[in-house]
Amino acid sequence: MIGGIPRCDQLDPQFAQLPQEIGRAAPWFWGGLYVIERMKRPEDFRRVYRNGHMKFGKFTAVHVLEVPEEESFRVGFSVSKKVGNAVVRNGIKRRLREILRSLDSELPSGYHMVIGTKVRARDADYWDLEKDICQVMKGLGFLRKNKRR
Repeated sequence: MIGGIPRCDQLDPQFAQLPQEIGRAAPWFWGGLYVIERMKRPEDFRRVYRNGHMKFGKFTAVHVLEVPEEESFRVGFSVSKKVGNAVVRNGIKRRLREILRSLDSELPSGYHMVIGTKVRARDADYWDLEKDICQVMKGLGFLRKNKRR
């Protein structure tokens, strides 16, 4: 238990088999399913920056690297201090995480992605960021072209 809240593996035994290694990306749980892993280690970010390809949006720059040996979709966020103070940067990251959660059914496995924000993302609301991310994802071939967003 963590603060009176049972851990996921205590609620359902299937979560006990998930990797619990120290330093491994923390999984996001959405509706009880193992959906997206976050990248946190600097070497993971460097690998995506060096070997991946990128696509620009109005508010974001997205770097993508195909990793066929992995079965998960991993994402990292890079928000510069130029964007604003910690409160502003964390608000942007929360919005980006929620946008990716809404797209989880369409995200393919075997990819690492780093989403960097531009300074103008400071003034963007959720819907502007969602539209921008969807356009970039369509350009990368992750979303269907006829999807309404």
